[in-house]
Amino acid sequence: MTRLQIVLALSLALLVGLCAQAATTTLTFQQGASDYAGAGDGGLNRASPDTNYATAATFDIQDATGPNTFQALIRFDDIIGSDAGRVPVGSRIQSATLSLFISNVTTTDLAYVHRMLTTWSDTATWNSMANGVDEAGIEYVTQPDAAKRPNSVNFAYDIDVTAGVQAWADAPSTNFGWVILPGGPNTWRICTANNGTAANRPKLTIVFESASVLRSFTVSDQATGNTAYTPSATVNVSMVASTIPDQTVTGYMVTETETAPDPGSLDWSATPVTSYTITGGEGPVTLYGAGPWTAPMWLSARRPRSCIHPIRLILPPAT
Repeated sequence: MTRLQIVLALSLALLVGLCAQAATTTLTFQQGASDYAGAGDGGLNRASPDTNYATAATFDIQDATGPNTFQALIRFDDIIGSDAGRVPVGSRIQSATLSLFISNVTTTDLAYVHRMLTTWSDTATWNSMANGVDEAGIEYVTQPDAAKRPNSVNFAYDIDVTAGVQAWADAPSTNFGWVILPGGPNTWRICTANNGTAANRPKLTIVFESASVLRSFTVSDQATGNTAYTPSATVNVSMVASTIPDQTVTGYMVTETETAPDPGSLDWSATPVTSYTITGGEGPVTLYGAGPWTAPMWLSARRPRSCIHPIRLILPPAT
């Protein structure tokens, strides 16, 4: 019988991932409301290419290809994170609505709301952005989050931006806000985050399901440092889950594969796994403890996930 040296490849820190269905939460972000101060916007004007509109109260989105093209940039910083009043990383976004107050409209033209792919500041100008925002796939996501045509004035116009906010919940560092590009010569005027009427400022409303977490995954036999096992040894496993109130982790698995377990797999255990028999031979073996995300099956098929905590085991050659 040989000895098995157990080496932790990762510290047993908190691992956050989508592991269970969650209660629904609604958060609203609007400059100056509930102490939120992360909204920003910028205007890009072809006719005045070095002017910045950092303090403008309204933007006129207009003239797609003419000499008076005006594009609007809008963002909401600090909306994804672990602080109170934020959307936790990895949450499932049920809906996200961008509300823009339309103070004037003279158009039958569409305007297109695209996620930005590059950073920008409120003081951006047509020239500082190198001919405005004009490079699909480089400066902005080619497929718009929405294409809209408001047809009345003095009301808050709601735009579905669920896909974009989901992308940011999955990867918060990619939140660069949106650019609104005119689709024709005519105009729609929107109120900005600097507007004197606070209720007319851009507003983002997010409805989401947050995640529970698989807090730790250990091989409890590691306490002795080196424990005698054959390469096909059965090791004692400890899987600890912590959940948000009203949530439960609905499955557990230990696997040697490097691929995230399929949420639809039949191999999930309804109770924490307490032991595992290693199937690999001598040399390094990585075990993965996982808790599944049990979203509706249609969503699981689209975005399969589990939160995985790896531990590497070094199996000495058999003697």
